[in-house]
Amino acid sequence: MIERFFWQFFSYFGDVAYWLGFSIAFLLIYPLLSKSDKAKTRWIVVELIPIVLISYLIATCLKFLFLVPRPCFGLEDCPLTPSFPSGHATIAFAFSTVIVARLRERKYLLFFGLAFLVALSRIMLGVHAVVDVVAGSVLGIAVGAAGVAARRVRLNHFYLRKTIHLLCIAIIPIEFLFGKNITAALILLTSLLYLISEILRVRKIKFPFFQQVTKACYEQRNLKNIITTPLYFASGIIVLLLLFPKNAFYFGAVAIILGDGMAGIFGKKFGRIKIFYNRRKTLEGSIACFFSTFLPFLLLTNFLSAAILAFFAAFLESLLKKYENFILPVGVGTFSLFI
Repeated sequence: MIERFFWQFFSYFGDVAYWLGFSIAFLLIYPLLSKSDKAKTRWIVVELIPIVLISYLIATCLKFLFLVPRPCFGLEDCPLTPSFPSGHATIAFAFSTVIVARLRERKYLLFFGLAFLVALSRIMLGVHAVVDVVAGSVLGIAVGAAGVAARRVRLNHFYLRKTIHLLCIAIIPIEFLFGKNITAALILLTSLLYLISEILRVRKIKFPFFQQVTKACYEQRNLKNIITTPLYFASGIIVLLLLFPKNAFYFGAVAIILGDGMAGIFGKKFGRIKIFYNRRKTLEGSIACFFSTFLPFLLLTNFLSAAILAFFAAFLESLLKKYENFILPVGVGTFSLFI
């Protein structure tokens, strides 16, 4: 009993619920700090918290990609999520990497010892195999190091915006874990906070976190009015969640998050051939949209249906000039009902 309590104690340091609580509490306290304290702790807001949460989202997406059963499968109190990789180990090594890289003193290497105990606790509690925690540890270090490097190599507005766009793929495992109603409520709450932030930003009144993200993602000339693109995105996802069958939601979400995201990135980076019916889009971007949706669609349906849906998603994305964040997911979700 005492041994189990010992390992459960260390396991909490890799629990996403712990980090969500810490993040919310810190973000509420941060605006109340003095200027000097804000300067000293700003890295926690812009570096530590985002990297930890992103590392967990990546680990969760990988879990549902590999679908490896846990060693405790079928036993009482066994977690419902797949096993590989360990989310706790990922989080523990991600935050340890950020702290060591950011503070650069030998004493902070002890955080890697804490991360090791978190990873070991998952094995000792019987909820993960060794390969799960090793993979999670490597993933955590990689995401932590990449996050620190990205902060030092400043991304331009477009690529930062697309990176955040792609990370929204976490909506799918969140829906799987918590259901459509809770997921829709979280999206609605986030959208409301974003809208309040945008109204205040236009009126030159400060609002924490959301305004910083908006300013980082858009060029100054686009910031004169409220940025409505994320609201269309949220509306499309909520409509899919509440009004469509589960598979239609998955098809539509993949189309707007992966398809549209990769089309934008490849179109900007490699796009040379303009599409004759929409000079804003490129053939290279449409090809990227097709393949980035076709492969995930294969997990949900047969080869032919996946190919037809991916072609439709790529074609619809290439057509749209306005409101694509709403029309694309709802359009693909609707079309999937007939395939």
